[in-house]
Amino acid sequence: MVQDINERKETEQRLREMDRLTTLGTTAAVFAHEVGNTLNGVSTSLQVISDLINSADNPDPLLAETIEMAHQDMRRLASLLGDYRSFAKPQILKFEPSDLRQITEEVLAPATNSYKASGISVTYDFDEDLPLVPVDREKIRQVVLNVCKNAVEAMPDGGILSCKAYRESDMVVLEISDTGIGIPDGLDVFQLFKTTKPTGTGLGLPIVEQIISEHRGTVDFSSQVGKGTTFRISLPLGLG
Repeated sequence: MVQDINERKETEQRLREMDRLTTLGTTAAVFAHEVGNTLNGVSTSLQVISDLINSADNPDPLLAETIEMAHQDMRRLASLLGDYRSFAKPQILKFEPSDLRQITEEVLAPATNSYKASGISVTYDFDEDLPLVPVDREKIRQVVLNVCKNAVEAMPDGGILSCKAYRESDMVVLEISDTGIGIPDGLDVFQLFKTTKPTGTGLGLPIVEQIISEHRGTVDFSSQVGKGTTFRISLPLGLG
């Protein structure tokens, strides 16, 4: 009888927590929507002012520079809001057997020319007999995009972006490495809003961790300041 009472209390507590999270998620969605509308309005107003300044006979360079700085802040807020929406939104996954190399190449292909122009070369090292992995293709594309974006930004003077995948027991491991500036010791890159980049939102890698967790996988990294960073993403071959 005591055990039944305890189990019922635990169930009721879990239900209350689920209700709280549901309410929080709904509130966050409404908040993000309202903030997004306001940002769009302010951005439009700034664009009108900028056009008026540029069309003037004697435009004030200081005023034009101030408006452009405001525009940059607006773009950063819009980026932050987009990442926040992605993080706060419940993950609904559509699993299908997928080729990790194909996904990775699809993500990186559009940026090949810009990488070359920045002095960044891309290498692939995928096992030939790598099995298909049950994943949500779009979510994993987002993971690869976020990790590679960080890797490229860590190599402002060029370098090598390496993508490697292999099987390890009942997991498939995807490693994405760079030869960039590295991550400072003690920095938890998966903590919300933690970033070393002046224009970063600090939500990209927490989103990566969230998606991989929903896939019942793991993500971690190793890094050496001045030498580079490797992110290691492990995905299970089974969904059980």
